[in-house]
Amino acid sequence: MSMKKRAVATLVGGLSLLASPGQAIAETGSQRFTIIQVGDGPHRIVATGLITGVGTEVDNRTQVPPGSPFQATYTFSEGELFATVARAGRPQIEFNPSSCVTTVNIVDTQRITGGTGAFHGASGSSTDTISVTSVGARDSEGRCLPPGSPPLFEIGIIRTEGSLTLP
Repeated sequence: MSMKKRAVATLVGGLSLLASPGQAIAETGSQRFTIIQVGDGPHRIVATGLITGVGTEVDNRTQVPPGSPFQATYTFSEGELFATVARAGRPQIEFNPSSCVTTVNIVDTQRITGGTGAFHGASGSSTDTISVTSVGARDSEGRCLPPGSPPLFEIGIIRTEGSLTLP
């Protein structure tokens, strides 16, 4: 092989090494999620940080005993994130007997345990602050119905802030 051909072969080989995909480097950064829950079913989630976008959240919290850890799935166009959520303290409950409005504030911890698509192998943790406001119904005499009665309207806002690692 001539010197010129060797030089070309070496150059092409070197360029192909530069162009070949290497091992992916994990990226870690801050992550915020805001979840808006109105009624049952999928809830809206807004993400800012390593993941930025709008998606849906579903969880099984109503299928486990109150205060028990539960599973949540956050779905975005790039894939899903899986989380385990656990209660970090006692709920703070305020009830206004004049307006029949109940406000519940809760602090949870969250651990990201994996995902699909672009989020396969994701991990992370966060602290969640939850505020749920319910408007209760009244009986025929105008008194608020007792706790546990279905509310006329309920909205929950969950703000989660922590760190996330994407592979």
